[in-house]
Amino acid sequence: MSEKHDQLKNLAIDWLREHDYNDIEMEVKVLSPPTPRSPSHKGKYSIDIVGRNGNKKIAIECGGSKPIKLNNLLGLFNEVWVFPYGDTMPLQWREGMNICQNCGHTI
Repeated sequence: MSEKHDQLKNLAIDWLREHDYNDIEMEVKVLSPPTPRSPSHKGKYSIDIVGRNGNKKIAIECGGSKPIKLNNLLGLFNEVWVFPYGDTMPLQWREGMNICQNCGHTI
């Protein structure tokens, strides 16, 4: 990945630590859930950062991401966050949001 992407990952890790998430992993692979269009789908998602605090588990995508991926991650994590390029704070993903798939900013 790019240097900017790595910088965002470092910001995300710092943000997680500030919020008492000390069990942090990078580049976590998870199975994507099946969808009505692809009930036998067995794909994998790569998540930039995963943080755990007790039973709470959150995913953070750095930069842009596809809304379908973020929506599917909502079913696997307590919270999903997006850290847009150029920002110092993430935004919490909610189903139905529109973000730029390249930079992560809301549109």
